[in-house]
Amino acid sequence: MSLLPAIVAFLVAVTTVPVARSFALRKGLLDVPNKRSSHKHPTPRTGGIGILGGSAAGIAVALALAPDNGAVWPVWVLLAALAGGAAVGFIDDLFSIPTLFRMLLYSAMAVLIALFYTAVAVVDLPLIRELRLGAAGGVVFSALFVAWYANLFNFMDGVDGIAGGAAIVALGALAAVFFADELYLPGSFAVVACAATAGFLPYNFPPASVFMGDGGSVFLGMSIGALSLAAVDQGVVSLPASVFFMLPFVFDATFTLFRRIVFRERFWTAHRSHVYQQLCDLGFSHRTVTIAYTGCALLFALIGIMFDKWSDQAKAVVWWGSWLVLLSISVFVVRKNRTA
Repeated sequence: MSLLPAIVAFLVAVTTVPVARSFALRKGLLDVPNKRSSHKHPTPRTGGIGILGGSAAGIAVALALAPDNGAVWPVWVLLAALAGGAAVGFIDDLFSIPTLFRMLLYSAMAVLIALFYTAVAVVDLPLIRELRLGAAGGVVFSALFVAWYANLFNFMDGVDGIAGGAAIVALGALAAVFFADELYLPGSFAVVACAATAGFLPYNFPPASVFMGDGGSVFLGMSIGALSLAAVDQGVVSLPASVFFMLPFVFDATFTLFRRIVFRERFWTAHRSHVYQQLCDLGFSHRTVTIAYTGCALLFALIGIMFDKWSDQAKAVVWWGSWLVLLSISVFVVRKNRTA
């Protein structure tokens, strides 16, 4: 394993982000606070350019160093789909694409990934009978999985540093399991995206001077979703273990979506009712919430790395127990916020 791709990704990102920020300030490309925002001052939303640029540079180096170029073409499909998703996000940052059309475009990129890069046709959760979806069902499930990761990452990018911290943890965990299985290309992709995000995070950590925008958040969410499926498809980890790498984000976004559907809210519109946002409403600072979520992400990522080594009984207790703990905390926060 060479560290050169990661070093290149970090250096390109850490030098590109301030340039992108200065450009946004000159052109007025700012995220202006509104009643749904968690920030108080207009802030450039072009930091994702650094993440994308750093990742592209690092991946180019990784591909040049790849020990075997015989099976690289699926990676090019993945990169094309990720670039497409990021492009849609950046255009939305600039011009605001209608929600339905934007979701369709993200879904189209997710379908490309499921058809030509990786797909999982077996869903196996503790205490639940194994579901064999078949080839077509696997493509549908995998496309929905990647599309959901792209969207939930976008939803969760709402306070300074929270998305960058979660991405570094998840991508670092994926890199670790890929390299442990000697899978160079997906491992290099994960570590490169992780390094590029690390180059961006100093500018986004509370108080943020720049946001990653939809382009950055969709790129990271879609990357983590695709690499998680690839890890499952290649037998590196089980599906539950891969979800642990992103569990705080997966739970918060899913819990909030179902809660809004149950209460018949316009769940497809922008809002600020995620658990992490309600913690801010209760008086916790962006820094505190970001550190708490990143700490939880690190804990669950470590659980995910060890998960497949445990007995079936232990897996069931840890899997369902983790969801129950997160549910209890979330319900407590929501109720506390209503009475505050």
